[in-house]
Amino acid sequence: MSDNWIKVEGLNENSDIVNWEAVKEVSGKLTNIVTDLGPNNSTLYTVEKEDGEKVSFWGNGVLNGRLEKVELGSVVKVVFTGWIKSKNGREYRGFEVF
Repeated sequence: MSDNWIKVEGLNENSDIVNWEAVKEVSGKLTNIVTDLGPNNSTLYTVEKEDGEKVSFWGNGVLNGRLEKVELGSVVKVVFTGWIKSKNGREYRGFEVF
């Protein structure tokens, strides 16, 4: 075995994934967007907060539609507004983007 191991970094730049049940708001500079991840072709967004900490969160229909209007490098605020029931009875996470 080799003693010269090289660390392999993940797609989310060593950031924590936001738990929207615990954290209701994230703001900072949008630093990375990775698309077409996994079997659902998901999108992963990374924000660098004012204190320098990076956090990432998975997109959904609401977030992807709103964040596509935000340029990479812009300061953004994402607020989790709670669970919303669609007309067909499915629940999804609601967000506001500033």
